[in-house]
Amino acid sequence: MVNLGAAFTTPRSDAGVNARGTPAMDVRSARSAQALRILHVDDDAVSRLVMHHLLAELGHAAEGASSAAEGLARLADERFDLIISDIHMPELDGPGFLARLRAGAPETAAIPVIAITADVMSRACEEYRVLGFAAVISKPLLVEPLRRLIEGAVAPYPGRAFAAAGFSKAG
Repeated sequence: MVNLGAAFTTPRSDAGVNARGTPAMDVRSARSAQALRILHVDDDAVSRLVMHHLLAELGHAAEGASSAAEGLARLADERFDLIISDIHMPELDGPGFLARLRAGAPETAAIPVIAITADVMSRACEEYRVLGFAAVISKPLLVEPLRRLIEGAVAPYPGRAFAAAGFSKAG
């Protein structure tokens, strides 16, 4: 039998040590202080699934979009506190998505966006920040750096968690 799937594991809090013999991280201790509603824009279904689980472990409400166009459509109808966007996507890439977002309605144009990429060498992280990304994180993802980047991205916007609190687009 050939296994063509991918397997992802997260350390269990009761495991004591992980497979490498190092202390296992208690993901519950990495929970963010403020629950956010986060849109993850990525054309890769596995990446969206992994991100959804990581964000849920951090206490956030995660929603996914399989393309930049779908992400922009969701933003027209729904409120989010933060966006995590893949850099390399077909049709419209992460920087193009960000440019269209910033040119849009004021309530969505100000949402912080974290760039995620497996290719950190094609552009310096600083170049992505100059384009307007709040932060850049590389794949593979680690829980604690992701938590810190999320908290840092929304820090300039105190009380930003209006979407997670259940407020509608109208008000």
